[in-house]
Amino acid sequence: GWIRNVARPCGYSDLAMTALSAAFAAPLLKLTDRNSFGLNIFGAAKTGKSTVLLAASSVAGVGREEELPNWAATSASVGENCRFYCDRLMPVNELGLIAKKSAYAKIQPTTYQIAEGRERDRHSKSIFATTDDSAGHRIIFCSTAEHSIDYYARLATETRDEGELARCTDIPAARNNCKTVIDRWPETVPVNQRTAWARKLLKRLRKACQRYHNVALKPFVEFLMKDW
Repeated sequence: GWIRNVARPCGYSDLAMTALSAAFAAPLLKLTDRNSFGLNIFGAAKTGKSTVLLAASSVAGVGREEELPNWAATSASVGENCRFYCDRLMPVNELGLIAKKSAYAKIQPTTYQIAEGRERDRHSKSIFATTDDSAGHRIIFCSTAEHSIDYYARLATETRDEGELARCTDIPAARNNCKTVIDRWPETVPVNQRTAWARKLLKRLRKACQRYHNVALKPFVEFLMKDW
C-alpha cells in the first residue's frame, strides 16, 4: 500500500523523490561515515511542501502534519528529537512559527547543533544527562518554510558561512513556473488541467501518508542486511 499510494505518486515530483531519497539515505549515514545534514524546502503556501515532508516522514515516522516536530521546539528538545530520530529522517515543519526578525538567530545554531551529531553535555547528576554513546546521533533533517534560510540571514543582516551551507541546503518547493511541487504529469492530462490534477494528487497523497506511515523502513533495512 505504501509503494502504490505514497512512493509512486511521489514520482510526479522531483522534490518528493529527493525527500524520499533522504529518508532512505538516513540509515546509511553511519555505514558510509557521513555526518548529519539537512534540507530546507521553501516556497509559497499551498504548494505542497508539508505533503512532501509527510511523504518523507511516512517512511519511518508519523503520517499526520499535526504530529510533525516543528521549529517552535526549544533548543533542549531539538537534541532529544535528534536522539529519537537517530538513523532516520527527522522532519521539522514550518519555520514560519518563529518570528521573522529573530528566526536566523535560532536557525543558525540549530543547524550546527544537529550537524554536530551529539546532544549537548549536561551535568552528570542531571536527570537528563546521557552517556557519550547515547548522546550521539546521525540523521538527515528536512525542514519547510515559506522563505529560504538565505532570506532569514539577510533579514538579520548576516551572511551564511560555508560551513552552514554545507550543513543545510535550501531547495525551492516549486520550479519551472509550476504552482505546486508536482512538476510532471501523465500525458493524458491537458495542460490547462495540470494544476487541478496536481492538487488532487497531493490531497490523495496526504491521506495515504496518514494510512500507510511507518511501514517502509523495516523491509528496506532487511534488504540492506542481506548485503552485509
